[in-house]
Amino acid sequence: MISRCRNQRDQPRLTKRRDRNPNGSGRMDLLEMELAKARQSVSRAKLDLERAEELLGDDCGVGISLALCGRIRSAQRRVSEAKRQMVKIDPPARKASARLGAGSRARTGKAG
Repeated sequence: MISRCRNQRDQPRLTKRRDRNPNGSGRMDLLEMELAKARQSVSRAKLDLERAEELLGDDCGVGISLALCGRIRSAQRRVSEAKRQMVKIDPPARKASARLGAGSRARTGKAG
């Protein structure tokens, strides 16, 4: 049997990935990455919506205007879906409760 040196023997064995992170923030890194992807999809959808609305402002004809209206509707749907996904990842109520405390009265402003 090969003996290990004292330092290796005394250190705890790290089996989970988050345990290997020196800052202990492995799970938060994943959350931040998901939020960044959600913010990026919101901004892309908003940009597509703005471009389609700008093109609609030009006088291109009825056929192109109808196609642009469909494009605008789909871009509006993508914006709302991306915002909804971002709220699922990091709900604003959780942020407010962390800022104001865990009590629901602090959030709603109702005394009771």
